[in-house]
Amino acid sequence: ELESARAACEELGLTGLVLVGGSRTNTDTAYVAEYFKRKGSKVSVIGVPCGIEGKMVNEFVEAALGFDTASKAVAQLVGNTAIDGSSARKYYYFMRLIDGASTGGRASSSHLALEVALQTKPNMLLLTEEVDEKRMSLRELVNEVADMVEIRAADGKNFGTILVAEGLLTAIPEFRTLISEIETAPMPCKLEQVLAHLTQWSRALYLSLPEFLQHQLLLERQSNAALQLSQFETERLLAVLVEDELKHRTKKGSFKGNFSPVCQFLGYQVRCSLPSDFDMDYAYTLGATAAVLAASGFSGYMAVVSDLSRPVEGWRAGGVPLTAMLRVPSGPAASITFQPRPVIFP
Repeated sequence: ELESARAACEELGLTGLVLVGGSRTNTDTAYVAEYFKRKGSKVSVIGVPCGIEGKMVNEFVEAALGFDTASKAVAQLVGNTAIDGSSARKYYYFMRLIDGASTGGRASSSHLALEVALQTKPNMLLLTEEVDEKRMSLRELVNEVADMVEIRAADGKNFGTILVAEGLLTAIPEFRTLISEIETAPMPCKLEQVLAHLTQWSRALYLSLPEFLQHQLLLERQSNAALQLSQFETERLLAVLVEDELKHRTKKGSFKGNFSPVCQFLGYQVRCSLPSDFDMDYAYTLGATAAVLAASGFSGYMAVVSDLSRPVEGWRAGGVPLTAMLRVPSGPAASITFQPRPVIFP
């Protein structure tokens, strides 16, 4: 593929190649630039930080292009749904927000969910980082949601809005272990082979899950060998388990309300949103910076803009070598589930 890219650039007479994306895309940018240099190509390869989930942020990148637009667009959808719910007064909306799937949930990944919650004030926000810090089990998480539903029902409110970060499952200790074990299993393979690969506890957890989630855990993986978190219907799992818990409480007499969950995933809808004023200015600036870097013969750089909190006139544009952002994956899973090479971690 690298040679095909080089040949295509040479055939088209390109002097610059700009790759726009998140951590994985910009990791690829570094390796493409290295390959082109090794082959004597004069094509400059430049990366641009972009990602609606806001993951491509580090000590050199203040904001990812598209995050401002995404947070405002999702906030509008969540706000509209919450208002409709308060009008109908009979549904609990479990809304999963796209967050961090590009890194398999291995890093802080609730940026979009938190920003949307600050703008819309839902009844509950389930953050990956908070669950991870408290080391909450799935049962504790379900009980926390059920407690909120029970308290609101006692006040005559059988409706509400619950926001769920996409990477939530990876913060739950038992799920983290299950996912890491599944990722070490060769794919594709049959269910029996996967079960034989799991430890006793992980096998029991897997078999206790609803059928839809069992299937999603065995779907084709991402290019970085991680499971596709965007395919996990976490909101549906929580709704099912909370409903079971409330039925148990109804039998005990502690819950006397109604619970009608409606599940929804919000994420890819925002890809076609009209860009915000900030993102339009930011995109123009990053594009111009990338063009200047390429035209000046720099390769293996990322176009960056700093001082974004100031007016546009006060922004500072420049380039940072991608090698300054590369890190070697650590931990026992790195040598098995990830390619043994430096990558950009947000």
